[in-house]
This record gives sequence, structure tokens and C-alpha cells, in this order.
Amino acid sequence: MIRKEEIEARLRSQAQDFDSQVPRPPDFERRIMARASAQSVAAVRRPAIIRDLALAGLVVILIGSLGFGVLQLRSLRQATAVKRLTLSPSASVAPSPTPAPTLGPTLSYTPGLHVPAGPLEIGSVFTDPAFKMVTPLRGWAVGPPGKDRNQVHDALLVTADAGAHWRNVTPPGFSGWTDRTMTFLDVTHAWVAVTDHVVTHPAALATITVFRTSDGANSWQSATFQMADGSPSQLDFIDPLHGWMLLQIDNGIAIYRTSDGGIHWEKASVSHYTLPNATAPGVLPMGGAFGPNAANQLACELFPFNAIAFSDASTGWAAGRCRGPAPSAYLYVTHDAGSTWQPQSLPSLPGVPTCPCNVVATAPVFTSSREATFAISIDTEQTSCQPQNGGTACMVQSIPGTAALYATHDGGRTWAAHALPGVPAYGVVPTFIDARTGWYGAAILKSAPSFPGETTFDKLYVTHDGGANWSPIAGVAGFDGGAMDFISPTIGWALSSPSLLLTTDGGRSWQPLDPVVIG
Repeated sequence: MIRKEEIEARLRSQAQDFDSQVPRPPDFERRIMARASAQSVAAVRRPAIIRDLALAGLVVILIGSLGFGVLQLRSLRQATAVKRLTLSPSASVAPSPTPAPTLGPTLSYTPGLHVPAGPLEIGSVFTDPAFKMVTPLRGWAVGPPGKDRNQVHDALLVTADAGAHWRNVTPPGFSGWTDRTMTFLDVTHAWVAVTDHVVTHPAALATITVFRTSDGANSWQSATFQMADGSPSQLDFIDPLHGWMLLQIDNGIAIYRTSDGGIHWEKASVSHYTLPNATAPGVLPMGGAFGPNAANQLACELFPFNAIAFSDASTGWAAGRCRGPAPSAYLYVTHDAGSTWQPQSLPSLPGVPTCPCNVVATAPVFTSSREATFAISIDTEQTSCQPQNGGTACMVQSIPGTAALYATHDGGRTWAAHALPGVPAYGVVPTFIDARTGWYGAAILKSAPSFPGETTFDKLYVTHDGGANWSPIAGVAGFDGGAMDFISPTIGWALSSPSLLLTTDGGRSWQPLDPVVIG
């Protein structure tokens, strides 16, 4: 068992390493002037008056040239700084060397939700993932989970001590019971989207409010837009300016986008539910199969809560589920910022014993501009029928089958498939810190399940070759499955409801944090 003091020492050492990697702005001009003024003057005999005047003139010329050079350097640096603020459509904002702001002892606003001080459960039925750590000490989270309008839930939280203590920084004016979603880019930038009400009248408009912070929740700004109907279900930002919002609308989904950090939004595309194979070209499929021949029809639909992921201002992917007589993956790509979509070419899916089957794809997660992974799970179906009210009632149950990891090293143009150990577990996907190193909590089918297809945690695996091979971590203590978030080869967190766990040795041992709200 690792002592608390040792964990804190490791985390603070990692935090110092992070800080040391941030370059400090050079004091170039002061060093030039200091060097010039520090030059020693050789002791010489007093020259004649003409030589004195000549030398004085040379000194004046030298000082003037030096001053002109410093002014030129200053203007060149200023011009360069202005150029760096100009973003191309596919560029990302470079990280600022200025230290990220920290919260003071009191907030300048009253949080939109009141969360009493004390023990906290992190989680959300609206936002996936529900937490994101950015440094060894600082991160964001959502909690407590819930949907009841009479219960406080889905407050926005920040931590500065690795997840043990959390501050409530829910935007002021936040509506606590309608549909909402959140996303976190880095230590300073986060967004919250919420609808003011559920549209029940055809003539009514839905107002979508987007809160944004660029100073680590020290302050919030908001913007609104209206649409015929809709509720936000996912946000995805690639930098402080470019982002997308997925909304559930009547009979389908809509994707909106922004290029100014969430102040203004425009519609990128809309997809409505259709019959199988009736989706128009360039549109994301939202198909449903019905009737006695449903099992023989391919029906694909987007997952609204964690479906889209962009790598730059124009290229992104959308993931979902397909059910049909043969395995088929739902992964579409756009190269025009979400206006049109085409199927992503993928290697063949691993075989399954029987179908109809369900194939579920997750949205790609990028660790660099060229490196990304996503997971695919394939479930078979088991149908059981029994007499009921003079007739027959049948129930279809999914049985977890196989899982695979898909990886790209060229920005998503091509993907390679690798088998994952065990069977798929709901909400569990591999997590990577770079192109080679990742972790995966594998599951197996229970030997004595309480219902068909019930799984249980098996082993924690690690890969050092991008997912081509997975090795079980020996002697894992304190971990029994859950969504993980690693930020280095040694430091990671896991959300194993209702617990938040921390590891500082690469996953071999895990400590419960017992998170609490402190204000």
C-alpha cells in the first residue's frame, strides 16, 4: 500500500516536470543592452583632439546602430507575435507560456447549482467522458450523476490536488434540470451547452445557451442561438476557437459548428431517421428496421452522446451502431467541417459466429495530429420467448462477442485493426497517452450470470506497440474495471462508480481518492 505522502510527492514531482517543459519568454533586449554596457574600455594614452573627436563619432555611430538594431528586433518580435495569433482554418492555437490561472479562495460569481460540501460521486448521464485530468494535479469533472429535476446533478467541478478535493464552478445562470453537455479542452478552456426547456409546442423555439471560460472558470461568458427544436448532447472543441455541437432534434440529429470559440453557431448538417438504405448521399445514416424482416435489414444510427471527433477545422469522424445480418461498422468522415459525410474505409471486421449482430464503434481519440485510436465491439443476439396473455412474448438480449482496436498513424487516412483481449464491456475503451502506450480493462462473460450476456472485469492490460500486442499487468491491486484517463506512463485515474481511483505506478496499484466538494 502506497502512503498518501508518497503519492503527493510523486504528483508534485510530475507537476514540476510539466512546468519545466514550458519555455519562459527570453529577455533578449535587456541582455543585449547589458552586454553592450558591460564592455570594458582598454586603458590607452590620451590621444590628440582629432583622434578624440573621431573616436567620439564612432561611439555615437555604434550606439545609434545598436539602438536601431534593438528597435528592429522589437518590431520584428511584435510582428511575429501578431502573426502567431492569426489562425488558418486547420491550425491549432499554440499553448501559451503564461502559467495557467488558478482559482482564488472565493469566486466572483455564484455557481448556477448548489452542491453541498462533503462526499461527491463523479459521473453524468449527459456528458461522456465525465472527467478529464490535464496535469498531475489539475482537471475537470461533472457530478453528481442523475436525471431527477428535484435532485442536484451535473455540476461542473475543478480540482487542483489530483482529484481529492473539488470546487463547484458551475456557470451562473445554468439551468440545472434540462438537457445539457460539457467539454474540457485544457486547464483554462471549457464549454457548457444547455437548452432552456423541452419544446412541446410546434411554434415554440428552443434556445441553446453556450457558456464558455478561458481562464479556468474564474469567469464565464455566454451566447445563445435558437432553433426549431433540439437539445445539446455533445460538444467537441479542437482549440479555443473551433468546435462542434451535436443536438438531438425531432426525428433525428443536427450538427452545429463555431469558429469563434462558441459565440456564434451555424448549422453544418442534419440527419433524419429513414428506412434502411434510404439515406441520401453525404448524410449521416439514421436508419431503423421494423417488421418481420427487420433481422434481415441493415439499420445504422448515430450515437448522440459521444459520436463526433474532429482532428482539425475541416476533418472529423462520426461513430455509431449498425445492426444487421452481417457485421458492418458505422464510421463516417467529413472533410468540410461537418457539412457532408462519407463512409470511412476500414479493414475487414473480425468474424462472428452468428448474426444478426450489433457493431458499435466509438469516436476516434487523437493523441497527436496523426495518431488516433477507436474501438469496435461486436455483439450477437439471443432471443428467448415465452407464453404471455394467450400469445407469445419474445425478448432479444445482446451477448458480448469480440472487440477490436483501430489505429491510424497518418491522420486518419488509413487504419489498422488489432484484436482486443476479452469481450466488450459497456463504456470501457482503451486509453492512450501517445502512439504506442495504452491501457485496457478487459472483461469476460460471467460463468453464472444473472442475465444473458452479463460481464465481469478480468484483467488490466498494457500495450507498448500501439495496440498490436497487449500484456496483462501483474499483481494489479485496487482496480476492478472502469473508464480510465492516463496523462503519463505512470499517472492515471479510473472512474469505477461510485469511486474515483488514482495510480502513480502505471496501473499496478490504485488508491481510492474519496473525492469531496469543498465549495
